[in-house]
Amino acid sequence: MTEVKDPNKGRGWRIAIQVIGFLAGLAALGWCLKTAFKPENRAQFAKLGEAPASLLVAMLGLSLATLVLNGLAFWISICPVRRLKVMDVIATNGVCSFLGYVPFKAGAIVRFIIHNRRDKVPVATIGAWFTALAVVMAATFTVMCVSAIKWGRLDAAWAAMTLGGTIAAGVLIVGLATRFRGEKGLQRIERLVGFTRIAALKKPLRWNVWLQLHSGFDMLASPVAVGGGMTIRLIDSAVQAMRFVIAARIFGVELTAQQALLVSLLYFVVGVASPSGLVGLRDGAAAVLAGKLLERAGLSSEQGRDMFTAVALLVSATEAAAYLFGGAVGLAWLRPDRLLKLRDKRESSQGAVGDRAGGREPPDGLK
Repeated sequence: MTEVKDPNKGRGWRIAIQVIGFLAGLAALGWCLKTAFKPENRAQFAKLGEAPASLLVAMLGLSLATLVLNGLAFWISICPVRRLKVMDVIATNGVCSFLGYVPFKAGAIVRFIIHNRRDKVPVATIGAWFTALAVVMAATFTVMCVSAIKWGRLDAAWAAMTLGGTIAAGVLIVGLATRFRGEKGLQRIERLVGFTRIAALKKPLRWNVWLQLHSGFDMLASPVAVGGGMTIRLIDSAVQAMRFVIAARIFGVELTAQQALLVSLLYFVVGVASPSGLVGLRDGAAAVLAGKLLERAGLSSEQGRDMFTAVALLVSATEAAAYLFGGAVGLAWLRPDRLLKLRDKRESSQGAVGDRAGGREPPDGLK
């Protein structure tokens, strides 16, 4: 007799992971606050009160800039298969970035809902979109980190090395994706699957959901989408690193460009990967890495970590203020009354496989 699996069992584990992650984030935030407010570190916060308002305004402006840049990265990634309004995507990113502070990946869930219900992008296509975005981001960050670690400093030679590596990675991504894009790509995948002689693997290739997922190859095969996405990531990385340089300067901590870049990338990646929201985990990770990096400057790892904890908290505080503003503006732009409406019934023409796959008709063999 076949055992019936409890569908709620997996859900319970997911909720437990979210709760544990959120509690871990709160614990990390508590550790950061406790470390930052040690008696020997209180002098640093006196410097915050003496800091020129222009530096704090600059940090707020840079946080808003990274909010816009990440929205542009989302927009340009999906352009090859679906033309969305750039301001709509930036507004959606503003709302969802602020919701990133809430556990249970509320920001990601709301992003799916908005693009699915408001923009009529199929769920599987959204999954392909986010995957393509992650591929471009991972390739760009890997090149930057490897170049910074290998070269040891950020100068003209590092910039040339990073630019060359990014172009090479982009060409590789586009070249591989081109082999599997469009109708010919679908047929090529079908032939490759046919070599396995496993009949069960062929059926999914005829499902509409696969055609929607396959649109990810179209996104990654576009030189404009990949090149534009990598350019945006390079600019955003410079913006994020500058936030840490300014915050460190306010507290009297000297960060090199290399240190600021590595710390800011870790801060960003931990925030993206955290399953339980942005609170705490990013600050703790950035403080620990900064402590290791500042150890090279003659400080002990603990001293460097303690000094940098306040820096990470300041970056997070100014970011939260900017994201609150960006989220409010984004929500006003998207019109809450429209977001709360149920999705209209799809027209019969939208039920075609080609539209669900991102505006492309499948090959004859897959209709």
